[in-house]
Order: sequence, then structure tokens, then C-alpha cells
Amino acid sequence: MHYKEAIRISPTFADAYSNMGNTLKEMQDVQGALQCYTRAIQINPAFADAHSNLASIHK
Repeated sequence: MHYKEAIRISPTFADAYSNMGNTLKEMQDVQGALQCYTRAIQINPAFADAHSNLASIHK
């Protein structure tokens, strides 16, 4: 997964966490997706896509 490499290079790149969360969600890894979305929001609390993605899991 290329997102892991992006995160390794830039651990504060919120988009990479959110995108990795999307991939994990598609792979039915809900717990992993939750962790990624949460981390993206911790890095950038105003990141609307990460909030939306997190909310979509709780539907």
C-alpha cells in the first residue's frame, strides 16, 4: 500500500491517512479505517473529508 510509504516519509500528511482509511474500509477493515480517519483528524481537525469518512462508518 503506497499510503504507508507516504506516511513514513511525511507522518503528518493527513490526506494519506484518510486515503488509506478509504482503502481499508473497502477491504472491510473497519477498525483500521477508523484508526486512519481518527489520525487524519488529529493531524488536521478541519479536514472535512476525514470527518465525513469517519461518519460514514457509523451509519
